[in-house]
This record gives sequence, C-alpha cells and structure tokens, in this order.
Amino acid sequence: MANEIVAEVHPDPADYWVLAPEWKELLSQIGETSPFLTPLWVGLSYEYFGGERLSFLISLRERGRLVGIAPLAIGPRGNTVRFAVDSRLTDYADLILSPAARSECIARILETIKDFTGEEGFGVVLEPIRGNSPNLLALEQALGGKSTVISTHLAVKLPKSLDEFLYKSLRAEDRKSLLRKEDRLMRSHEVEVECLAEPMEVSENFDDLLWMFVAESAERKSFLTPEREAFLREVMPLAAKENACRLYYIRVDGARVAGHLVLENRDTVLVYMSAEGAVGAELSAGILLLKSITENAIERGFSWLDFGRGGEAYKRRMGAKEGKVYRLAAGNLAGAGEEGGKPENLMRL
Repeated sequence: MANEIVAEVHPDPADYWVLAPEWKELLSQIGETSPFLTPLWVGLSYEYFGGERLSFLISLRERGRLVGIAPLAIGPRGNTVRFAVDSRLTDYADLILSPAARSECIARILETIKDFTGEEGFGVVLEPIRGNSPNLLALEQALGGKSTVISTHLAVKLPKSLDEFLYKSLRAEDRKSLLRKEDRLMRSHEVEVECLAEPMEVSENFDDLLWMFVAESAERKSFLTPEREAFLREVMPLAAKENACRLYYIRVDGARVAGHLVLENRDTVLVYMSAEGAVGAELSAGILLLKSITENAIERGFSWLDFGRGGEAYKRRMGAKEGKVYRLAAGNLAGAGEEGGKPENLMRL
C-alpha cells in the first residue's frame, strides 16, 4: 500500500525560510536547475510583491520526508490561486515535486486548495511554466485545463571547449560576424572584462547596470519601479552569497559600456538582466561580453547557457534553440484578471 502524502498549508511567509534547508535538498534531489524555484527567490518575491494576496505555501510529506513544495499565493477574494512570484520578474515558475509522488502530490494540492477556500469554485492561473516541465501535463489532466503558449525561451547546450562552441554550435555566418566584431573592437580600443562574484562586489557595482538599463528607453525606466529595483538590489547579493549570481561588465577605454547579470544553478548559467550604453550598442559590446560569459561557463564546467524568456534574434545568433513557455488556467476565473508576463525585450538586450 502506498504511503499517504500529507499536505500542510503555511500561511506565514516566514515559513519560506523555515523550510529552506529541506526545500533546497528537494531541488537537488530532482535535479532542478532554475534559480527561480529557490526559497530565496520565491520568498523574497512574495515579500515584495505579494500585496493583498495571501501566502499559500503548501508542503507535502511522505512519512515525514518532504516530497513536494507548492509556492502559491491566493487572491484577496480567495478564489484565484497563482504562483507566489511576480511573473514580470521571473522567467520560469513551477511546482517542486518528487517524480515518484507527482500525481498524488498534485491531487493533494488541489484538495488542499478546495479545503482552504471552502468551495469548489476556485480558479488556478499558473505561469510562466516551461514546456519541458514534467508537471505541466499532469496539471492539465488533474485540472481539466488547457495550457496556452505565452512566450518562448532560448538556451544553448554548451560543449567542452570554446572552439567547439564557435565551430559547431554557431552557424558559420554568425561565427564570422562575432569574431569580426571582436577583432575590430580589440584592434581599436583597450578592452577589459570584469567578473564580480562576491556579494559586496555585486551590491556595490550594481548601479552601473541599472543606470544603463533605464537609460536605454522610457519603457525600461517605467518598468523598473522602486519596488522592483529594491527587490533586485536585495536578492542579487544574497544569491551571490550562495555562489549563484555574477555581474559582468565590459570596459572599453576604461568605461563600462555593457553589462550582464547572470544567475547560476547546478549545471546552468542564466543570463537574467542585460544593458548597454550608446557606445556599447555601437560597438556590439553586449554580444561580445556574452562570448566571454560563454567561455567562462564552459571553463567552469556548466552544461547550459539559458537566455531566458523572449525570442530575440541575438540569442539565436549565439546558437540557442527555442522552447515554449505556457500559462495554465482552469476553474472559476471570474475576476482573475491578467497578471501579465515579464516584458521580454526589457530585461535583456
């Protein structure tokens, strides 16, 4: 007889941190590589952007062992359940479930939602979920809902060497263009790449990236609200403390002209936030900095370079292949509204 899965609701946001050690262990056990499913990211997201929503974190245990985490939040009217993160700042969200217990965990989650709301007429809007999520089909079947594509994401499988990346992962025309731009820049200017990985370094040098980010367009300036900026300023040094964040800049003739903020988890480097000044754009400095980041990732043994959501052409020129990102909506969605996905062309080049 199968062991029963026991679900518990944690309405106190402090429980994100109480459960953190077991949560991290579960992520490690299932091989999850997304930095957006960690207790640090989800917990701080809820603290900053939960608003009137109630924390609806569900833990699932089998014989006392944690086998599932559902990082959810429920609307103030108590009838719409979403992921606890802000989808505008988060590339991917998901449930965190042990494969052997997936179906039963999902059944327990839905029962728990029903018990909590006191009615069957609740709605579920879960986004953004990657198309390769092992939970997506199981959720569709359990909820009787249909997923819809809301975005794309692109990633490249990293080979064992930079030469292999250049000559096998890239198309010939893209490789020639990249190397030609690099040669022109190196011949005409003094170039330096900075890699900042210590928490204090990330914190003290974040201003230049944010300044370039908001200077690129009025839309970016409007997007980076004080709350979002405060969240990023807090979460990134904390991620660096866990060896999960690096800040890269490229200097041309002594001045920083482009930067990329990357998040690292297990075998994956994710390019999260990018910006370049006018000089950097003219010199294609942001793309050339990506080449250095790729080389660094290969040298340190990473298997994937993830460019996150959005189908920008430069990602394909870096050898990235496309996947889909979905929204799953089911149940009573009256008044659910549209939370809106992350603006794909804002966080990156």
